[in-house]
Amino acid sequence: MKIAGVVLAGGQSSRYGQPKMFELFADQPLYQYSLKALQQNQLQPLIIATNSSLQSSFAADNVQWLIEQQPHQGPLFALHNVMENFPSVEWFFVLACDMPFINAQFVQTLLLFIDERYDAIVPKQVDKLQPLAALYRRSAYPIASELVQQNRRSMQALLGKLRVCYVPFENDTMAFTNINTQQDWQRSQAMNNFTHWNEQGRPKMVDISAKDITQRTAIARSIITLSNEVYQAIQQGHIKKGDPTQVAQIAGIMAAKKTADIIPMCHPIMLQGTDFHFDYQQTTSGYELHIEVMVTCSGKTGVEMEALTAASVAALTFYDMCKAVDKSMVIKETCLIQKTGGKNGTYIRE
Repeated sequence: MKIAGVVLAGGQSSRYGQPKMFELFADQPLYQYSLKALQQNQLQPLIIATNSSLQSSFAADNVQWLIEQQPHQGPLFALHNVMENFPSVEWFFVLACDMPFINAQFVQTLLLFIDERYDAIVPKQVDKLQPLAALYRRSAYPIASELVQQNRRSMQALLGKLRVCYVPFENDTMAFTNINTQQDWQRSQAMNNFTHWNEQGRPKMVDISAKDITQRTAIARSIITLSNEVYQAIQQGHIKKGDPTQVAQIAGIMAAKKTADIIPMCHPIMLQGTDFHFDYQQTTSGYELHIEVMVTCSGKTGVEMEALTAASVAALTFYDMCKAVDKSMVIKETCLIQKTGGKNGTYIRE
C-alpha cells in the first residue's frame, strides 16, 4: 500500500503579509517541519504542492512537485490535484506548511488508524476539526472532483460526504498550532522558548544528564511577624506544643528532602546538608523571626527550590506551633538570598 506525504504550500498568506512557509522557526523554514514529520515516517512519494512563483524558494531534496496551474484555489482544490496527478497512491497524508510543532510522532499515531472502512482519518479536538493534518484515501477522489466541479472548496463539505474516522486529541495539543498572522508567529516563537514543554505541548522534566556535577549551595529566608505575647510565651517555654523553632527546623529539613515530591519540575536530589538559623528581631509593633536555611549538594542541578521549600515549611510549622497564642502572625516574604555553583555561577540578593 503506497502512502504519500503531501505538504500544502501554495497559499497566499494574505493575513500574514508574506509567504509564511519560508519564515525561519528555530533556524528552519516552517515548511520543513511538516516535510520532516512525513519523511521520518518513510512516506513515499513526498510531494510539495505549490505554485510557480514560490517553487524556487524551497530547498527540498527527494521531493516531487505539484505546481498548481491555477494558484490560490484552496486546500480542497490542491488535494484534488494531488490525487489526480498521483494515481498509484492509495493514501495521502496531508499537512499544512505552517505548523511549527508538527512532528513524526503525530504522523505515526494517525497512520495507525488506516483502515479500508474509511475514506479519511481526521484529528478532532473538542471544538475543532483538523482537516489539514489528516489522511485521505483515493476513494475520496470522486467526491473531491464533484465538489471542485461545483466550485465548492470547503474541506468541511468534503468530510460531510466521506466515511471519516475522527481521532480525538486534546484541545491544547501543540502539534496543531498554525501560523496565520504575525501575532500567531510571535506566540509560537514564545512557545518554542519554553524549556519544560514537550513537542505535544505537555509538561516535561528537563533532561539534565549532560550537565556537569558541581558543588552547589542555596540560602533562602522566610520572615514571620509575631506579637510581644507570642515572643514572651516562647522565651518562657509556655508554648504547649513545645519549642516552635526546633519543630520548625525538623519540618524544614524534611521538606527540603521532599521538594521533588511537591514541586512538579524539580529533580530528586541527594542533599549533603541542610542547616537553619533563627533570629528574632524586635520591631516597633513586636518581633520578626528571620528563618534562614542553607542547603548544599554536589549535583547536576541547583538546590534553590529545596532551600525555599525548607524555609516556607519551617515558617508554616512555626505558625502552627504558636497559633494557639496568637493567630494574627503574618508570614511575610520568602526569598532566595544566595546561590552558588552551576552554569550561571553565583547569585547574591542585593
